[in-house]
Amino acid sequence: MRIWLLSSGSSGNAAIVEAAGARVLIDAGLGPKVAAARMRMLGGELLPRGVDAIVVTHHHGDHIMHLEPLLRALGAPVFLHQGVSAKRARARHDVRPYVAGSSFAVGPLVVETVRVPHDAPQIAVSVAGAGLRFGVVTDLGHVPPGLAPSSAGATRRWWRRTTAPT
Repeated sequence: MRIWLLSSGSSGNAAIVEAAGARVLIDAGLGPKVAAARMRMLGGELLPRGVDAIVVTHHHGDHIMHLEPLLRALGAPVFLHQGVSAKRARARHDVRPYVAGSSFAVGPLVVETVRVPHDAPQIAVSVAGAGLRFGVVTDLGHVPPGLAPSSAGATRRWWRRTTAPT
């Protein structure tokens, strides 16, 4: 499993998880040119290989602002839960709806989602493949009950606190 953390913060969030020959982009907070440049700086190549899917955690700009340019550049489907409106993307692109808190497959990878508290409907994401699992949780003020057990099998964890503890 390979992980590229391309950006984390209010200026844009994006991470790529690769395993078993498949790639998932988690969040669309960077445009295609910047994402490709960041990945190249980390020793990988985004283009022309691209990704097999995009998963958006929630509808705040730093997680979704570059969704349409990424969809056009990468030609990948996007998995959106019901809490992410993205009306234009839903009308123009290959959107795979799912229920927040459920799991789905992206080729050989299994993407598991867990609802987490935020001021917009949000999910935590774990991607499993090749016997490994990586979890991404962003924008937490506190770790809710049940989240730690759901990420317990993750090979790596990335947690970013953006608000003061309660």
